[in-house]
Amino acid sequence: MEGMHHELRNLWLGLRTDCARMEERLDPAAGQRLIEHGLAFCNELEVHHDREETFLFPKLADRMPEFGPQSTLVDQHKKIHVGLAALKRYLLDCHIEEKVLDRAHIRAIMDTFSEVLLAHLDDEVYALRAERIRWHWTLDEFRKIP
Repeated sequence: MEGMHHELRNLWLGLRTDCARMEERLDPAAGQRLIEHGLAFCNELEVHHDREETFLFPKLADRMPEFGPQSTLVDQHKKIHVGLAALKRYLLDCHIEEKVLDRAHIRAIMDTFSEVLLAHLDDEVYALRAERIRWHWTLDEFRKIP
């Protein structure tokens, strides 16, 4: 989990950096790369959260309330997905040229959920640390979780 969250954090920070690059603002190909980078991030996070919400969280919640339906981690997912949906919608509109790419607008959308996203990446890794898992599950039991 930590490796995947590290990759998501790097994609996120890279996207923020790409929005700030002044030298690329005049290059149409750079704008297309930014759109593709952003959509790749959105898709990666959606798949990751779908797997967690469908398979991992329900099983963990049997013994670990921090993964239950009313938990902070699940609430963070909901907040992240509101911002993620807005980001994806805007990037798709830019991709099909219904909207003109505005890097400041992308950053503004990202700012609406950046804090909760970055906190969530840390919180989830902390909740899944080895000593915590060992307290609730045997190694054999945990390996059987999809």
